[in-house]
Amino acid sequence: MAEQELSEAAKHQSTVKLLEAAEKGLLDVAKDLIEEKPENINFQQEETGHTALHKASLSGQLEVVQTLLAAGADPNLDDADLNTCLHIAAATYASDETGDFAFEDVICALVDGGAISLRNRKKLLPEAGEDAATKVQSRLETAERKGKTEAAKRDKERRDRGMQAFGDAMSKFLDDRPCCLGNVAE
Repeated sequence: MAEQELSEAAKHQSTVKLLEAAEKGLLDVAKDLIEEKPENINFQQEETGHTALHKASLSGQLEVVQTLLAAGADPNLDDADLNTCLHIAAATYASDETGDFAFEDVICALVDGGAISLRNRKKLLPEAGEDAATKVQSRLETAERKGKTEAAKRDKERRDRGMQAFGDAMSKFLDDRPCCLGNVAE
C-alpha cells in the first residue's frame, strides 16, 4: 500500500511539474518530463481541467505547444469550463494588447496539430476578435471545416454501424425461421 501511495505521489509531482513547465515555457524541462512519463501528456488538473497543452496555449508558449502536440497531446480535450486549447488560445489572442504574435502562431500550431473548431460544449466557436489577423481567421475557418468534416465522418460511421447491426439482426431473424421462407417457395 505504501509503495502505491508513493507511486501516486510521484506521478502527481511529475504532472504538476509538466503543467508548470508548459505554462512557463520551460521547453527542456517539459521534454524531459514527457520522456520520463509520456502517459502524463493528457493529464488534466482537477480544479481547472487544464492539460499541459492548455497551459502552454494560454501563455503563448509556441515551442512547448509544438513539442506537446508532437508527443501526442490531444488538442481537443475540454477543460472544466468546456473549452479546448483552441478556444483558450483564441480568447487570449483576442484580449492580448501587447502586440505579441505568439498567440497567432499557437493557434496555427493547434490547428495544424489536429484541433478542430467544432463548437465547444457551450455551443460557442473560438473567437479571436474583430481585428484578428488574416492567418488566424483562415486557420480558425480551416479548423471549423475540419471539424464539420470530422463530425460528418463520425455520423456516417455511426449510421453504417447501425445499418450493419440491423442487417445482422434481420439475417439472424430469418435464419431462425426457415419455415416462413420455405412456405413462400412452395
